[in-house]
Amino acid sequence: MWVAPESSRLPSRDELAHGKVAIAALEEELETLHATVANQLSRKGSIQERLKALRHELGQLDDEIIGSQGRISDVENEIRERSRWIAAIRRIPNEVLGEVFVWHVRLDWKAPLVDSSVCKTWRTVALATPRLWSFLRLSEETGFLNPQLAQLWVQRARAAPLHVHINLEDVTEDILKVYRDTYCLKFRPWPTRLQNHSFPHLSKLILDHEDATLDHLERDVFMAMPNLRYLHLHWRMTHRPIVKWNWDLPPLDEFHFAGATWAWIDAVEQVAGTLKKLALDLGGVTAPPPASIPIRTLNLPNLRYFAYGAQSQSLMINDAARVPIVTRILNAPSVEVFEDHSLVPLELPLPVEDNWQFPNLKSYLGQTSRELADVKLLYPNVQTIAFLVDPETGVLDVATLIDDASDGALDALEILEMFQASALVGHPMIEQALRRYREERGKDLYLIFHSGRDETPYQQCFFGFPCCYHQPIGSYLSESLVDGE
Repeated sequence: MWVAPESSRLPSRDELAHGKVAIAALEEELETLHATVANQLSRKGSIQERLKALRHELGQLDDEIIGSQGRISDVENEIRERSRWIAAIRRIPNEVLGEVFVWHVRLDWKAPLVDSSVCKTWRTVALATPRLWSFLRLSEETGFLNPQLAQLWVQRARAAPLHVHINLEDVTEDILKVYRDTYCLKFRPWPTRLQNHSFPHLSKLILDHEDATLDHLERDVFMAMPNLRYLHLHWRMTHRPIVKWNWDLPPLDEFHFAGATWAWIDAVEQVAGTLKKLALDLGGVTAPPPASIPIRTLNLPNLRYFAYGAQSQSLMINDAARVPIVTRILNAPSVEVFEDHSLVPLELPLPVEDNWQFPNLKSYLGQTSRELADVKLLYPNVQTIAFLVDPETGVLDVATLIDDASDGALDALEILEMFQASALVGHPMIEQALRRYREERGKDLYLIFHSGRDETPYQQCFFGFPCCYHQPIGSYLSESLVDGE
């Protein structure tokens, strides 16, 4: 900013000329500044107009976005609805869906509550499937001790055969009366009030206990069940073993006996003529039998399914002394399915004459792949073999078995079902053996690989409650062979 000199004197000639020049320059600058301001004001107005237009456009875009988002939601909902409408589950006939529900309840007694809560259609199907409601578990935890809930289940089961598991320390007279018309009963522990009760429709009875005795049961307790065809007696770790069999049995189709005693001989002798399925778990019973139970031959002409051995792979019991005795006792030439849980050391194999004698065997459910050599020797006509793959020798065991089949050693072999078999899938030795089999035999060998061991013959063996739980493929094949389906 310019500052004037002292006001008391007059400007000199030079100051006057310089001031005029400065004023002219400032006036020129002022004119430029006015033009600049005018231009800026014009631009400001233009920008304000553009901002106004852009704000309007932004508002329109916001409205369009909201509309598009709403349409997105509608389209997604429609896609879901259309997908539900054409989903495979909707194309399943209600009858098939009902069968799926029935398989579910065999795995989990709460299945009726789960399945009937999914949607209206599933609830309709669930309520129209009586067998879904025919599996009851009575215990302190399930709630079926509530008479109203139990009655609701029974009403919805209608005429379907009832399968009732009773897991109570004290089974009252009232409970036995309510379920006297049941098709299948499982008690754990064994009840003390079975006598003086009639079960006219009972077909399957399972008595399961870790430490129990039959001494409290009357001799004719089983005869009060005229339609009883399946009897399971399990007392695995009892300190009170049965020394002598003192009970009468009706004609049975299926008999499971799990207990460390030779009294099974007397029991099986009563029903030898009718038995179709027999399962024995003798635990660590001392061999030979006591003098009170003489060894003799039991002829079982109709026996088709036989299971032997410990119910759990954790029970590492040497059966080398017991197997020859059981083999001498059982004369069952018609056995087609053998579930083998016997434990005999590989270094001390049994002679052929002391081993199992099943000349017509079609399906073998064994232990590990290490025993496959014995299977080839004992059962040359077997069609199906199921086993657990040994982690160390499994590949070689299976490849050798397939090569033996290629050479005609197992002429009838059709299926190998293997558990814990992930390492075998696509293995070069297995693939090479299969190619050779195909070339030599002119047909394919069907291999079934299970990656885990959750459903191995060990854990899903015939012992237990087969009417109420899922079985592996080997068991399905076994059932078909037995029933001739």
